[in-house]
This record gives sequence, structure tokens and C-alpha cells, in this order.
Amino acid sequence: MTTLKILCLTASFSVASIFSIAEIIFSPPSYGFETYPLVSSQSIDELICYMQITDGRILDLSDLCSKPQVEIGEVFRSNGYISGNIINKTDKTVHDIRVTYEVLNAGGTVIERDSTSTNPQALAPGESAMFKVITVNSGTVRIASVIWNV
Repeated sequence: MTTLKILCLTASFSVASIFSIAEIIFSPPSYGFETYPLVSSQSIDELICYMQITDGRILDLSDLCSKPQVEIGEVFRSNGYISGNIINKTDKTVHDIRVTYEVLNAGGTVIERDSTSTNPQALAPGESAMFKVITVNSGTVRIASVIWNV
């Protein structure tokens, strides 16, 4: 009798699992696009920032693009060092800030690319942080990107 109960429970669990897995497999994927409003193709010229996804829908990303971000302040080059500052222009504290810089030769070719952290690593809104790296290459310095976590 106990074996029959275990067999029935096992069979019930197996059927329930199959239906649950099938629902997951056959449900449409969610990419997080639902948070951005859909717009018509006629509205593209009026948008600051948008994205067309593979199914042809156009998402208005203006809120994402128009918000002030982390700003690059002055960048200096002196005695083999590249240094500069980053200013948090967001309304949140940012963490783990990485500055990627490039050194370009006279022809505009990138001859050095690297990244460094800022000091301090966390910035409240309006605060700034310094970065400083050693370089052996001479040339024009440009900041390629600044990334952070909120």
C-alpha cells in the first residue's frame, strides 16, 4: 500500500513538473523592454534616444539618455602620468567607477588602451573622484568610456 502511494505521488509530481517546464520553455522571453514606452516610426525625429527591436517595435529611451551621467572633468598629462577627475551628475551614489583611456599617436591610431579605478571608488551625487595612471607613451589622451554601478 505504501509503495502504491509513493508511486502515485511520484507520477503526480512528474506530470506537474512536465507542465511547469513546458510553460517556461514555450512562454515568450522577457527582455526588460516593457519599462520603455512604444512609439510610432513617425515619432523618431522627435526623440532624443530610441531603439528599434528585432520585431520592428520602437522604444522611446529618452528618459535613459537625457539624464545627466557621470561627467569627465579635466584630464591632465604630466611627467609620465595621465590624471583627471570624474563628477557624479546622477541623483544616486555610484560605485566601482572605471575609466578607460586611450593614447593616440599623431596619425590618430590608438597606441595604448587601459582602464583604471577612481579614488574614492564610491561617489554620492555631486561628488568627484580622481584617477591617475602611469604611461610611457606620448600622444593625445582621450577618455574612451566611464562605467559604474549604482
